[in-house]
This record gives sequence, structure tokens and C-alpha cells, in this order.
Amino acid sequence: MSAFFDSEGNIQQVEVTLETVRAAGDNKMSVRDFVNGQYDTNAEVHGDVFSQLCASEGIILQPSKKHGIKASSLDAVINGRPKLEAGSIVKTPSSQARILLMPAIGALVEDKLLSDYGQSRKAAKMHFL
Repeated sequence: MSAFFDSEGNIQQVEVTLETVRAAGDNKMSVRDFVNGQYDTNAEVHGDVFSQLCASEGIILQPSKKHGIKASSLDAVINGRPKLEAGSIVKTPSSQARILLMPAIGALVEDKLLSDYGQSRKAAKMHFL
């Protein structure tokens, strides 16, 4: 399960499924906007819910050289992050990461379009619908 900090600072567990993706599509929303509308958080402190869910599954949307946070590799997202267990390195793939991957790529593309063309978020969404 993916996790995020709610508006009171408590960790909440959420399972993002294909039903979540379908519900977002049925509402003509991106998964990011749909998820952010479903749950409350203190975005100024923790970031938006979708970014927190992605980060909890190892998908880093905004790498930071200053803080030493690198972008996730596709291999790490699909096959799992390596962990040291009982002296051996194992990888456990996460179904949550696989489900969040495509909406995360869509969010990155949307952010890039907005920054490159100076469009408002609403105008950019009109191109995708």
C-alpha cells in the first residue's frame, strides 16, 4: 500500500488500484487531480497527495541534487527497490508502483508542458481531453 501524510500529519495508507484510474477517467480528470481531490493533506509541508503516494513507492517526481534525491530508474519501479534482508539483496516488486507509473509519467509531461509554454493548468488539460 502507498502512504501519505494527512492534513493532521498522520500517515494514511491508500491502495491505488485500476479502479482508481478508471474513476479518474470517468470524471475526466488526471489520476493526480483525482487522488488529490479525494484526500486532504498539508501540501505546503508534505507536498500533494499524489506526489507523496508516488514517493512512498519509490517514484520520485522531483529529484533534488541539493537533498541528494535522485530520479527513480524504470528498473527500480518495475522490479522493486533492492533491500538487504538476512545478508542477501532481494527485490520485491510493488503493484502500487506499477499502477502509479503511468499516471506519474502523465503528471511529469503535464508539468513540463506548463513550464515550457507558460500555459495555465486548465488550458493544458484541454489539450489532453
